[in-house]
Amino acid sequence: MGNNVALDALIGGLICGGFSFMTGRYYESINYVKIIAFVYAAPCLYFYLLYVLSKDSKTAMNDFTIHALIGTILTVILMTLTLLFRSKERITLIVGNLIALIIILIWYFYFEIYKLI
Repeated sequence: MGNNVALDALIGGLICGGFSFMTGRYYESINYVKIIAFVYAAPCLYFYLLYVLSKDSKTAMNDFTIHALIGTILTVILMTLTLLFRSKERITLIVGNLIALIIILIWYFYFEIYKLI
């Protein structure tokens, strides 16, 4: 088990180090926020979690991917709504997203989506 934790920490550290490198390298760029959003939000975190779960089983990897996809689809919907309402005040956008997050979490756990799919 110690080797697994050490290897996971090493890979997680490399990913975080790469993220830190990218954010540091592009810190002065006008595209800084865009680069952070892309690198952090999607490919790096997904890869790391998939890698960690790959040690359990292929079923764990598939289940994770399906539920990550459900979460991603709902997040894309929220992101789209945020962009559609981007002329609203910042606090309105934040509160709206917080309420949506709470509703989504209640939906997921109340209806036990994790048991259905």
